[in-house]
Amino acid sequence: MIAALLVTVAAGLGPVASDESRGWAVLESTPLGAPLYTVELRGGAPHLRQVGVLPAAPALAAAWDQRLWMVMEPAGHSEQIWPVRTLVLDAAGLAGQAEARAPLTSFATPLGLAATRDGVFAITRDTAGRAELMRLGKTAWEAVEAPRGSGIDSGALLTLGGDLALLSGGRLQRRGGGGEWLTTTIWGPEPGERVLAMGSQVVALKQAGAGLRMRILLRDGTVERTLEGGDEPALAVMAVGDRLVRLRREEGGGARFAARVTTLEGIEVFSGPVSLDGMVDDGAVRTLMLVLSVIGVTTLIFVLRGDAPGPGTPPLPEGAALCPAGQRMFAGSIDALVGAAVCIGLESAGLMPLTPVDGAAGLAVMAAGALIGAASEAATGRTLGKALVGARVIGPGGRRVGPARAVARNVVRFFCPPLGLAWMLGTAEKPRELFGTLVIVRRGEG
Repeated sequence: MIAALLVTVAAGLGPVASDESRGWAVLESTPLGAPLYTVELRGGAPHLRQVGVLPAAPALAAAWDQRLWMVMEPAGHSEQIWPVRTLVLDAAGLAGQAEARAPLTSFATPLGLAATRDGVFAITRDTAGRAELMRLGKTAWEAVEAPRGSGIDSGALLTLGGDLALLSGGRLQRRGGGGEWLTTTIWGPEPGERVLAMGSQVVALKQAGAGLRMRILLRDGTVERTLEGGDEPALAVMAVGDRLVRLRREEGGGARFAARVTTLEGIEVFSGPVSLDGMVDDGAVRTLMLVLSVIGVTTLIFVLRGDAPGPGTPPLPEGAALCPAGQRMFAGSIDALVGAAVCIGLESAGLMPLTPVDGAAGLAVMAAGALIGAASEAATGRTLGKALVGARVIGPGGRRVGPARAVARNVVRFFCPPLGLAWMLGTAEKPRELFGTLVIVRRGEG
């Protein structure tokens, strides 16, 4: 596979990365974060899909084989720790975190990033001004021997044919599988040009008025093309396979983005609005609306129904009272924190990677809370939160709830909170039951 990295993107939104099958780009910033898009060519036309939302745009990025590596900005100005995140496309085409990776530490600035079949490489410069070529290992970054006289601090990292390449000072130096460097003399790049791999070629790009000048760098000279521009500046410029894709914001017409796609010969094969898919397809939205409608109708029925207790409602034991709604909500919050703590612990141990981009972390917390709550209530009648407020759950006949009722209760509590709240509106005289269970406290504790 052939991957390319373009470090600079207009408007400071973040870098883009691409390989032979797709590109990755941050094209806008919202109050909720930086949406991450993939760009694919289908029948020659670009197709955008939002695959996640990042907390912030990365400083550098590189792509290889459906994976994206990102170097994030340091959390503080005094602490030079550059977190490195790895995202991978799943079967549904959404990006999820693949595994924990070592951060770049003790470096003033990472200068470049490239992903190859032999690993992920970065050029860094420390506070003393020394530049180094590093390779990402399983637990830490390791120094790699750079080609002699390469001037890596001013060079551009590329991926050609799956191999790492360094372009600097008119020389293209390519790293072989055994670690040896092969040097080819080429023309360029010139000052102010941005370099990327496009198919099997290396091209240099530079703004030329409203358009873009593209030079194909060869051993015996260059081939120059002038590409037409548009009224709006490009948000991102990337190579997807042997096509150059320029994305810009679209004004009017119902589309958010437009694109121009150009071949190495300078022939424009596409110009116009691009199709855009969100993180959730239309079928999933319709299913979600149906589920929410059912939950809403069910909640309304239980809120408006008569207050007579159902036939499965257990009687209040002597000396007990219904647990007040405030205490139950406090207990529920504690139980949710327990689920979050378990998920964080599993993620830290590498047993359950969580994605920072598609909401899976929230679902994992709810699932963990429901599982732990069900097991605790079935075993003891209490969760940690209920124990803190002195409450417990009873079933029919005042007995301990069984596994089935415990699971049903906690699925409602964590995944259908409005439905769970409906059962908190009962009184001691006319209690509302949840699957034949009640949450009680000893009289005087509520």
